[in-house]
Amino acid sequence: MTPIIRAATESDLSAIARIGAQSFPGVNAKTREKQIRESSQIGVEDILVAEESGRLLGSATVIPMEMWWAGNRWPTGGLASVAVAPEARRQGVATRLCGAAVDRLRERDVPLCLLYPFETEFYTALGWSLVGLRREVTLRPSALPTGERGEVVWLDPRQDANALMRCHGEWLEQRGVGLVRHPAIWSRIFDQPWQWFGIRDGDRLDGYVAMYDDRDPVTICHTLRVGEIIALSSKSQRALTAFLHDQQAQVDWVELSLPAETPVEAMVSSPRTPGQTDLGCGNFLCSQICTGAMVRVLDWNRLMADMASIGTWLRGSLEIGLRRGPHWRLNMDGRWIEVDQGDADNTLTADEATLTKILWGVLSLSDAVAWGLADLRGKADLRALGALLAQPPLFIPRWDNF
Repeated sequence: MTPIIRAATESDLSAIARIGAQSFPGVNAKTREKQIRESSQIGVEDILVAEESGRLLGSATVIPMEMWWAGNRWPTGGLASVAVAPEARRQGVATRLCGAAVDRLRERDVPLCLLYPFETEFYTALGWSLVGLRREVTLRPSALPTGERGEVVWLDPRQDANALMRCHGEWLEQRGVGLVRHPAIWSRIFDQPWQWFGIRDGDRLDGYVAMYDDRDPVTICHTLRVGEIIALSSKSQRALTAFLHDQQAQVDWVELSLPAETPVEAMVSSPRTPGQTDLGCGNFLCSQICTGAMVRVLDWNRLMADMASIGTWLRGSLEIGLRRGPHWRLNMDGRWIEVDQGDADNTLTADEATLTKILWGVLSLSDAVAWGLADLRGKADLRALGALLAQPPLFIPRWDNF
């Protein structure tokens, strides 16, 4: 099967919605078509379709967006809703759609492509690298540290929308990595029944938390679901965490979505039901790691040309001297890594997936050992490399899933 890949038209939307409903259960075709037609984030021109003999076999959406990474704001393509009709699966349709999406982004000089995978192995084979994981945590509010309390106030999203969006934007710029939230996403969030609370620094919103109370009618269990907690200072972070801690008289659990590297071990205790995790620190926790985002770099030279903010970048290469251990040099044009270990110089050939992991600070110790970049004693140096290059690892909250 060699389908034609082309841009979608208005007449394709019913078939696109039908195939989407067959691929992603939970939203019927009629509702999905209505969502596509009414979306302010994407248009029909952002959708690619695979067609054979006048019959649609699949579709993929390329969403124009922006992402902070390494202290810079980059144009990014979000690859979403890659769907194939049941009768056309496992015939290479999805692979062709992904390839066409990459070609379109390169034509538009977009250097990065981001997606949320249904299966990491499929997209890894096509050149994407897993760079962001998310930890979903449920714990007793009393397990949260009390910290330093501050004056937390209720926020009205209708009146305080600009302050909330500005606070989130400043947090992204401060963190230096993460998705710029589209106004359509904010509109969708504000339409939901979240309760918003914030902490101010003078007239400026310095942090906020969005949450809602969820009571299970069967178990009568009361869970405080936290959609997002954002703080521009450690003081506000401590105050908002203490605020959640103080809800313990009204709720049984607090549910949080956190970066996978968050050291929640200090909050956890012995499990009370099978399947929950005891990390041995005296508090109850239910925790799981969820697959996050995958990134494919489409224009290495452009990224390298604009990265003066994260190290001593030279044109086409980067030199990093660690306080101890080997010296590293990455030459992106030649796709190689050189490790200078005193008298011995080693030049290694690395694939783009490995380079992407290094630049996002998520190259694991086992990866580094396999590539000869570190031995089992090199963990501290590896973390130093990640900290120098990528700053915080990529974390995209559930709200920003597209």
